[in-house]
Parts: sequence; structure tokens; C-alpha cells
Amino acid sequence: MVSRTTKTVFMVRKYFKSFPIICLLSVILALPAFPQNGSSLIKSYPFVNTKENTIRFYGKSGSIFKGVFKKLSDVDSGKGKQFKIFHLGDSHIQADFFPDAVRKKLQTEFPGKNGGRGFIFPYNMANTYQPKNYFISFSGEWTHATNIQAQPAEELGLAGISVMTEAPEAAIIVSLANDPYVQYSFTTLRIFISTPNNTYTLKQDSTIQSVKACKDSGYIDVIFKNSRNEAVVTFVKNSDSGKVVIYGFVPLSDSAGVVYSSAGVTGAAVTSFLKCSLLESQLRIMAPDLLIISLGTNDASAKRFSSTGFQNAFGELLRRVRSALPETAILLTAPGDSNRRRKRPNPNNKKAEESIFTVAEEYDAAVWDFYAVMGGARSIKKWYKAGLCGRDRVHLTRRGYELQGELLYQALIDSLKKLQK
Repeated sequence: MVSRTTKTVFMVRKYFKSFPIICLLSVILALPAFPQNGSSLIKSYPFVNTKENTIRFYGKSGSIFKGVFKKLSDVDSGKGKQFKIFHLGDSHIQADFFPDAVRKKLQTEFPGKNGGRGFIFPYNMANTYQPKNYFISFSGEWTHATNIQAQPAEELGLAGISVMTEAPEAAIIVSLANDPYVQYSFTTLRIFISTPNNTYTLKQDSTIQSVKACKDSGYIDVIFKNSRNEAVVTFVKNSDSGKVVIYGFVPLSDSAGVVYSSAGVTGAAVTSFLKCSLLESQLRIMAPDLLIISLGTNDASAKRFSSTGFQNAFGELLRRVRSALPETAILLTAPGDSNRRRKRPNPNNKKAEESIFTVAEEYDAAVWDFYAVMGGARSIKKWYKAGLCGRDRVHLTRRGYELQGELLYQALIDSLKKLQK
């Protein structure tokens, strides 16, 4: 069953009004204030287990990462064009605070080159919160499907959510925010899209140079005459019936550097992404050099958590990912420590961590063990007292996500240096 219909007035960006009050408070608490280059949060929190802040290589992942990190070094030295990262996960990733901290570190400190913002999804069109570094405005009546539904009524891709309309005409404005640290622009807007039986066409205006349709691949490229940070795409219906489905956007740039994409779904478990039938095809199109998967928090919070079931599901997800990206470096991040209902420690986080080690070995993936880096069992208590996590003892605060991002960045750079020796 498709979830409820969303209505809005064109160009209105006050989508926070549709938030549940708890979500709104969480986002306010988590609004990022990225630290100045060269500053470090890690030294401010001695309870963080920095000895565990490393990338563990399983199976053949060490040799895969060595080759991939060589490409990152080539981008830094000017020999390469772009290094692409895709970060997939749950609510910790949907809000983009954690990925954005790593993104800005990579694009401002190492290699100091900005290749673009990467994949984005119009979350507000699906009545949920979205990252602060881009805005989506829209007209028309839209519905949505998501992978946390038992039986999504529409196909799903990388984002785990899709939005759709049957309106006679519908427009979407994609605007990349003016960021004080990194400025994003694009010359082409790639749209992951489905228009069964050519029901809709894209209206061209004076800003568009051409439109390239790759129907077999499930996307169209809107090529603009000039570089920009905002674009309007308008879909016009050609028949009485039918719909247009949007799976996400990719603002493409010719600039050399790191491109760090992210997508997540609040409440998603590993099994949620097994419902995404377009996962493999869209992964091939995105072609990331490094795929980071941050899942397990919602799995471990289940009342009847099964290590075997979790391991089997994660294994199936990695099997599908490996079939699509045989040469991509895959990094799994173990879920951090958390509580149930705020006060009850959750022993399943340790079980999820151990299961992730097992599937990493089988599918040649590496692991960043955030559970151990936090301090292990009951460490969420220290993070809460230090103001690094919210009242739910699950989600981090602004500073907590900054710290998490800095830790992952440091682990990646340390591993790059070791593998280059």
C-alpha cells in the first residue's frame, strides 16, 4: 500500500512542518557545525577507544582497498579525475550529518578537491527529513513508497524510497545549498526515473542544452548550458493514465576530486534493502570506488534478534552488491552501542558486531568497528553524559556525528598510509 499523499505549494521549502515533533527536535539537536580545518574533536574525548579506530581487512579486502586507495592518491596528485564514495544506511545516514562530516574532511583536507555533492533524494516529498546541504521544492500531488513498508507498492532503488505522481504536470526544483566550507555546482542533472509507456516527457527551457534518455539504464541526463547550483525539471503527461516515478538525482560535475554520495532510510534494517529491486542496476551506474554500508542498529533493536537471521540477510545483501560491483572496496561499519527505551542496555549490538565480522570475511569486505571505537558495551552512557548522543541513547547529537565522521576519516587515512608502504 502506497503511503499518504503529500501536497505542497511550488517553491515552498518549509517542509519541517510535516515533521513529527520528536524528529524535529532530533534534527535541531543534530544541526552540524563543521569544525575548522586542522581542528580535532577526537582529543577532547579520552573515553573514545582510539586504539580500535582502524579499518579491519577480511578476506581479499586488503588487496582491493590497496588498489582503490591508489586511485584516491592519483586524484590527490592530479593524475586521476574523480574518486567516488557511496554511503548507504539507516537514519544515521539519511540525515547526512555523519557522512557530511567525512565528505567535508575529504574535500577540504585530503585530497582537498571537491568532485561534487553526489546522489541526493527528495526526502521531503516523502514526508520525511532530508540533509541540510540541498533543498527540494515541488509542485503537484506526489505519493511515496519505502523499504520499511512490508510490501512497497512501487519499485525501489538505492535510496530505499521512491516518489511518484500522476499529475498532468509536475515540477521539481533541486537546489544545492551555499555551504561555508564547500561550494557545490553541476553541469548535468542525472535523474533516476521510470515513465512506463513514455507517459511523461521532460519539458525543456532556455537553460537546458539537451536531454539524453538512457531508458535501458533507467535514467535521463539533463545537460545545462552553464554550470549551476539550482535546476528546475518539469514533467508533462502525454496520456490520460500512467505515472512518473523518481528514485533520486545525481548533480554531475566535471571537477576532479572526491564525490561522496549518501542515502539512508529511517527505521531501515538490512532486510529493508533486500526489497530494493533496482539496487544492483543503480549501483552499477553510480560505480563507486568505495561503498560504505552502515546498517544494523534497527536490526539489533528488535525484541527477537537472531544473529543467524541477521547474518544471512547481510550475506544476501553483500552477495547482491558484490555481483554488481566486483572490484569495489566495501566497508561495513558496525553499529554503535545504544540503549533500548533510553535506559536498558542492548546486548544485541555486540552480537550484530560479531555477525558483521563473519559476513565481511565471506564477501571480502573491510570493517570499521564503531561499537569498539565508542568503548563497547554501555559506552553510550559516557557519550550521553558528554553531550554526544540524544535522549533516546541511539542517535547522536551534532557534535557526536562530527566526532564519528572525524574518526572514520582518520581511520580511512591511516589505512591508506599503511597500505601504501
